[in-house]
Amino acid sequence: PFAPGGEVAGIVDSIGEGVEGFAVGDRVIGLCGNGGLTEKVAVAAFNCFKMPDDMPFADGASLLMTYGTSAHALKDRGHMKEGDSVLVLGGAGGIGISAIELAKAYGGRAIAGVSSEAKAQIAREAGADDVIVYPYQPFDKDQSKAVAEMFKEKGGKDGYNIIYDTVGGDYSEPAVRSIAWEGKFLVVGFPAGIAK
Repeated sequence: PFAPGGEVAGIVDSIGEGVEGFAVGDRVIGLCGNGGLTEKVAVAAFNCFKMPDDMPFADGASLLMTYGTSAHALKDRGHMKEGDSVLVLGGAGGIGISAIELAKAYGGRAIAGVSSEAKAQIAREAGADDVIVYPYQPFDKDQSKAVAEMFKEKGGKDGYNIIYDTVGGDYSEPAVRSIAWEGKFLVVGFPAGIAK
């Protein structure tokens, strides 16, 4: 039967004919598309990667898609360069944390937007240079302007070179109001709804 789960981490139980580079007992991360939330899953060798011995399985099972998404967004789409300022909306989720960590690794300044002080602490622990705790939507016109001012204050006079939006909804427009000249707005997700 169908089972969800597109990314897994585990121990190789058996090897298919002609497979090289892996052995029974190896710790691996695998991209399977679906079926990962089962007891056992078959994964093509070209979709498997050896996992360090000290990496917890939970971290391995959430690494490739999360960090791959952020690496692709920041580098391939955002053309991030050293010194860029990045506003990460949804900065306490898996994708947001990966965006913060990678923005810092690429030599940028990462500002996290989150919806609570508890989430702000998570973003700080991930390395965010600063954090904005925004209110819950929906926003009327005045609230939208107030949120835009929060973003602008932390973005400085030049604004953000990249806005990494994992939230959408009423948060997108205020974020765009704080973008730098020729900045990039990356739509990564929209659990709060499609932006207007």
